[in-house]
Amino acid sequence: MLKNINSIVESMLDSNNTDDKEHPHAKDNYYAGYFFSNSSLPGRKTDEELRSLVAAKLKSISHIDTSKVVINVVDQVVSITGSVQTYEHKRRIGEEIWKIEGVVKVVNELHVTEPSTAGPI
Repeated sequence: MLKNINSIVESMLDSNNTDDKEHPHAKDNYYAGYFFSNSSLPGRKTDEELRSLVAAKLKSISHIDTSKVVINVVDQVVSITGSVQTYEHKRRIGEEIWKIEGVVKVVNELHVTEPSTAGPI
């Protein structure tokens, strides 16, 4: 009976090794349906590419001083910190970043330096 168990275990180990070699994604970074992102998917922008696109977009926004805005991108999530003059500037910057293809979330943590601009007194 012990021989039968040993032969079953050996055949299972052999079949597991064969399955890994035959699996279409065995050479990629897939495991149990998950993709590990140390290599990017085709067509997907890297965090560095998104950061560059966000920086270019901020420079192109007219009439808003974005020199005090700090950009951080992790797993296609863009977080912005720093300060802007008005709540309208904060809102507009967030909206413009959302328009960039590849951004999955925007965390807008900008500080408003002139809070009296929020609305009528």
